[in-house]
Amino acid sequence: ENQLEDRTFEGNNGSLVVKLIFGKVSFLFTGDIEDEAEKILLRYGDILKSDVLKVPHHGSVSSSTLAFLQAVQPRWAVISVGEWNRFGQPSPVILERLSQLQIQVLRTDENGAIIFETDGNRIWKVR
Repeated sequence: ENQLEDRTFEGNNGSLVVKLIFGKVSFLFTGDIEDEAEKILLRYGDILKSDVLKVPHHGSVSSSTLAFLQAVQPRWAVISVGEWNRFGQPSPVILERLSQLQIQVLRTDENGAIIFETDGNRIWKVR
């Protein structure tokens, strides 16, 4: 049975969300979803738990709600964001929220390409 209502999302909330699992290691890719889509995804409960979260919507304040981050429980949060972008992303509010949850933040504007490797049991950041 489908846990989500039959509903069409438009704009950012229509982004594809993908969870990749290899052995015991998982990654959650969230596109540009915002709090509305996060709220619906919370219905999946423990399925959301992931080692690495690609932070939604470039770290915008319109996403990465406390409830969503607590459900995902990532060890790492990757924020794909351009240097000196005109939107001021990532939001300082989101960076503080991630810090308070003791989630290690990796940003493409500061770290460049982010690369992880896994053997299915362990995961490590290569770059």
